[in-house]
Amino acid sequence: MKTIFSVLLLGYLTSIAQAQAQAPAVGEGPSGFKKFDANRDGSLSPDKLPLNMRQNYVRVNTNKDGRISKEEHLALVNRNQRQDNSVKRSFPLAEKIETIPNQPYAEIDNPRQQLDLFLPKNRSSKKPLPVVVFIHGGGWQGGDKNGGLAWVGPYVASGDYVGASIEYR
Repeated sequence: MKTIFSVLLLGYLTSIAQAQAQAPAVGEGPSGFKKFDANRDGSLSPDKLPLNMRQNYVRVNTNKDGRISKEEHLALVNRNQRQDNSVKRSFPLAEKIETIPNQPYAEIDNPRQQLDLFLPKNRSSKKPLPVVVFIHGGGWQGGDKNGGLAWVGPYVASGDYVGASIEYR
């Protein structure tokens, strides 16, 4: 049973990797600024955001004017990307791993239901590889999938495993 589950999960994760299309520009994708700025006024108020995103509103609204501008949104996105890049620089095994970020695993367009997929650049076998999955803690109040590489990276870098780090709602 475990083998069947591993093969099915690997098949699913591999199909995600193979179907990877070029990502849209930052802030323009399905979870980006445009999606929530329905009236196209160039700003976001708390009532435009889904409930799960409102908790971060105060942190993103850096000028405290009561609205999130596209510049404030992009500053947060760029800060998160810099953090991701610093993790890769401080994690030397990342050079042995191909990362395919933000892959939806549910039939809905929710950024909280995406995973990062980690594939070994040098596989130890042509056979399907088992998957090591990182599910972060946080009691549904904190945490995210971005820390997954540090946990599953050594397994993936060995070439013996595929890794995934899952975001959930």
